[in-house]
Amino acid sequence: MMRLVIILVILLVISLPAY
Repeated sequence: MMRLVIILVILLVISLPAY
């Protein structure tokens, strides 16, 4: 379960600067 949260946070951090 922890791994899923970490992956989601990483994806969010990566996709945010795209804007």
